[in-house]
Amino acid sequence: MREVEELERMTKDFIRDMDTNAPVITSPPTEMCGKCGEALSRTQPAVRAMEKLFHSDCFCCLSCQRPLQGMQFYDRDGAPQCDDCYTVRGQCTLQDHSKRHILFQIQTF
Repeated sequence: MREVEELERMTKDFIRDMDTNAPVITSPPTEMCGKCGEALSRTQPAVRAMEKLFHSDCFCCLSCQRPLQGMQFYDRDGAPQCDDCYTVRGQCTLQDHSKRHILFQIQTF
């Protein structure tokens, strides 16, 4: 019975210690966001597109700021632009069609 009481006391002490001195676990950033330039950590969802990584919230149309995750988009000088903004602005020509990209992969790092 003495061992059980000792184990309970140790458990309570451990829980109290964890509540007051919780360990801080950080993982170093592996990549920088292609839009905001801030670090991406392994615990944040990220979007891979145009050979870059973006925070999910940062991967949006450069003109209307609509989120582009999972949508068709154009590469407009290294920044994503939605299909609507690209075609409405009269920029769509046969030559530009070769720049069309489709987001295939969403990764969490």
